[in-house]
Amino acid sequence: MLGVIPLEFRQLEYFLAVSKLNSFTLAANTLFVTQPTITTAIRSLEDELGIKLFDRSQKRICLTVEGEVFLTHVQHVMENVSTALSEMNDLKVLGRGFVRIVVSPLLMSNFFPSVYFSFKKEFPSLEIQIREESFRTAQKLLENDEVDFALLPTPRNTLSVDLIKLFSADFAIYINKSHPSANSNNFVITDIKDEPLVLCSEDSFVQEMLINECAKNDFKPKLLYSSNHLASLFGLVEANVGATVLPKQNYYLPDSVTSVPLLPAIPVDFCLANKKNRYLSNAAQTFLNFIKQHIKNRG
Repeated sequence: MLGVIPLEFRQLEYFLAVSKLNSFTLAANTLFVTQPTITTAIRSLEDELGIKLFDRSQKRICLTVEGEVFLTHVQHVMENVSTALSEMNDLKVLGRGFVRIVVSPLLMSNFFPSVYFSFKKEFPSLEIQIREESFRTAQKLLENDEVDFALLPTPRNTLSVDLIKLFSADFAIYINKSHPSANSNNFVITDIKDEPLVLCSEDSFVQEMLINECAKNDFKPKLLYSSNHLASLFGLVEANVGATVLPKQNYYLPDSVTSVPLLPAIPVDFCLANKKNRYLSNAAQTFLNFIKQHIKNRG
């Protein structure tokens, strides 16, 4: 059994270069060192490990089976080192960096664009990498550390995330202005029973909440079509195909579409979520502070 081997970082760097280029000479040229330096380092590494990493019997060298296995682990180590160095650099300077955010369609349509514009105006050197995904997908991305933040309706299970409430909204039904209830002050949930509906997709928070509310009143809604593209939903409402139900917000509506409050009120809280106890880069922490100030300014 091998004991603890005092490998040098430079040896691993040389090993990666040779395994990528299949040449000691090309690796040396790429790293701006001499070929003997590379050769000596690799031989020393093989001696320390007690295995042959490269097959030198052919004109072009290649990894041995053991070398392939070692490569997988070295790549993982180097990725972790790279991440660590990036995080340390973030602690020193805010001159660059990026924030990874997933946004639900409901917030991408109106809330987030103004936030993005204001943030970029104040911090032009910081990059925001944006993904628009459904509620459940957004949650998974956050859980799997694929994003720093998720902007979405508040999850029911909040044990693993920290939340900052952005705002609240009640559900409303969006109907064509030719609809008999277009000028009503409200629309009762039981009246939805007879309405053909076009809703956000089945993995969305909206459809889940609405179906649960309908179930409480002993009926299932008439679902004709589902999509996470709000423009598609409003287009179908405009064409009088059906109605849609969404949290009341300042959407860009076609002229022929209007909204009526849904009763009893179904409130939805929207939030900024980030995973608990997860490292936030300087750039991500800056975005978090910006959101907090943004909410405070909105009152």
